[in-house]
Amino acid sequence: MSKPSDLGSLKIGSYILLPVGDQPTGEPCRISEYDTSKPGKHGAAKARIVGVGVFDDGETFETVDIQMVDEEVDGKLEQGQDVEYWNVMGRTKIMRIKTS
Repeated sequence: MSKPSDLGSLKIGSYILLPVGDQPTGEPCRISEYDTSKPGKHGAAKARIVGVGVFDDGETFETVDIQMVDEEVDGKLEQGQDVEYWNVMGRTKIMRIKTS
């Protein structure tokens, strides 16, 4: 369920619906950058919000501690590789190495 909120109450890491194209409801996103500016002499206050899509975010860079690795990936991991992992019910497992 979504509800309207004031720009001043938004914070980095919060979730928001951002308009994309002709979608009437917007796309669910997590706020990654948020800047505001005060109104000038002839203008209104402005806000710049950068959000990462909840469902299409394939470009995150995280460090996670892994207890389980799929058999196909075991022994093939190297530092700096992009991997796909599942996080289900508090447990994380590397599923595959992503190739470009």
